[in-house]
Amino acid sequence: PTDGTKSFKIMSIDFHSVENGQLKSVHHLEDWGTAMKQLKLKQKINKMKKIILMALVVCTTFNYGFSQTNNKSKKQKQTKMEQAKKELTKTFIIKGFNEKDSPTIDKVIANTYVQHNPGSGDGKDALKGMLQYISPKVEIIRSIAEGDLVVQHNKSTGWGDNKTYITFDIFRIINGKIVEHWDIMQTNVDKTVSGRTMTDGETKITDIDKTQANKKVVQGFLDECIYGNNWQNITKYVSTEKYLQHNPNVGDGLHGFNDAMKQMQEHSMTMKYEKTYRVIAEGNFVFVHSKGEFGGKQVAFADLMRIENGKIVEHWDAIQELPKESKNGHDMFEQVSK
Repeated sequence: PTDGTKSFKIMSIDFHSVENGQLKSVHHLEDWGTAMKQLKLKQKINKMKKIILMALVVCTTFNYGFSQTNNKSKKQKQTKMEQAKKELTKTFIIKGFNEKDSPTIDKVIANTYVQHNPGSGDGKDALKGMLQYISPKVEIIRSIAEGDLVVQHNKSTGWGDNKTYITFDIFRIINGKIVEHWDIMQTNVDKTVSGRTMTDGETKITDIDKTQANKKVVQGFLDECIYGNNWQNITKYVSTEKYLQHNPNVGDGLHGFNDAMKQMQEHSMTMKYEKTYRVIAEGNFVFVHSKGEFGGKQVAFADLMRIENGKIVEHWDAIQELPKESKNGHDMFEQVSK
């Protein structure tokens, strides 16, 4: 039935008595005992169906909730691990580097430490030896971490030449030890086109849950604009409302970027990204480590971008000419440690 009433099968027998060609009597028998048994069985089946359905709903809800809780727990654990790695590199810079504390260096630097700074060799001893001749004072401005990598945006003095440097330091941490280090250094410029310094601006890490989405924004910018040369699509990735620039030669906003590109063309200045080696992200910050050409010279590019509402809204960078020789025999890009 379609009206919601219950149905069941019943066996019935009709006895017809006929005399002289006419129906004399009718006897009708129905098996109501079997019918009632059918009805009770059907009610039990329906009840079981409801119980099973409810169990499925509960299990699905539990599994979803468990999955959500488990994912959240993994993210929290990952965040704690990355925070610990940032603290490790902070300890190295402040105590091991600035204070030249040998026990700290022994504690945080791996025996197999690989160095990519061309002015220093591999290993702890080379690092300690370099610190005998310089007295660096490094100020950590920003620090982000993803996986086994930590990036610091630093400002430093004490390199023996009376200059201030802006540096992006990249550390690889395995089993609580720094196993590899890259850096990109540029002399600080006080007077910039935008009026901003090379290090001021936002430092707070937000939108941790959007880390991968923000990383995709920057990767899209690299793929489509930097390498694809489709600059007409730049507004898909860079905000048209707010774009704060810390490169000393570029003004704020997309108009500032366009003006800088025109000036470079007028002076036959080339800028080309050849290969990106690392894209490291945490929350609203995304760092890019690349090799390329600038002004006819082979260079290392370090770019740090801040993402807001799916668009790049702030940019810091450093550019360093690649050396002809290196004390460690490594280039400034390839990973060596395992």
